[in-house]
Amino acid sequence: MQQDLPFLAAGGILCFTPLTLYLFWLAAVNRGERPVVVSGVWDFVALLSGICGFILCAGFLLSLTATNANVFRRGGFAGLQNAWANAQLASAITPIAYLLLVGGSSYLTLRSRRNSLAVYNVHPPAVDEVIGRALVRLGLDAKRLGNLWSDHRPLVETSTFSVFSHVTIKILLPDLRLRDELERDLRANLPRVPLGENLGGPWLTTASVSCFISTVCCVVLTFVAAFRR
Repeated sequence: MQQDLPFLAAGGILCFTPLTLYLFWLAAVNRGERPVVVSGVWDFVALLSGICGFILCAGFLLSLTATNANVFRRGGFAGLQNAWANAQLASAITPIAYLLLVGGSSYLTLRSRRNSLAVYNVHPPAVDEVIGRALVRLGLDAKRLGNLWSDHRPLVETSTFSVFSHVTIKILLPDLRLRDELERDLRANLPRVPLGENLGGPWLTTASVSCFISTVCCVVLTFVAAFRR
């Protein structure tokens, strides 16, 4: 167990350092004095950056598991030789397949969030009012049905996460000029609306501090293990 301690501590540093930075940013945004509007693409990039350590560690563990599963198969000397050859092949194929899966999923998510806005720390009904006024200013006779605004075609769709007073706005306008005009209007007016009752803001602060303490503990354990050697 003591021999594994430096590797576990290094894994903890790799996982918790980016997550700590992401959670501190998220806590600051959710406890700010006004709503914050972020591009959907950059919002996902921030999330991906926060969990990148866990993604890398998961890939490493998956590759290690595949290698060990092949090496420790039974079957005599010939079987052991074949298992070793398969282990080398698995150690090469597994991380490549994992990276392709993660990269492909991330790319598709980025494409889906290309025309969206993430609004933090906002009162959700106020967002609906801003969207309705913006569509009127663009001369669009939009009707609202649930979370979707449309005329004869979908125009805007929203999804709300009430615990964090968070609203995601997806702009579905096919006309590029109208889409840009609507986005500019929303970016200009949404920061002026009332703040939401953000029940999750204090929790994010607690989570960020906890991750920071975990990172510091992992750094201390790494130094202790290095000095013992």
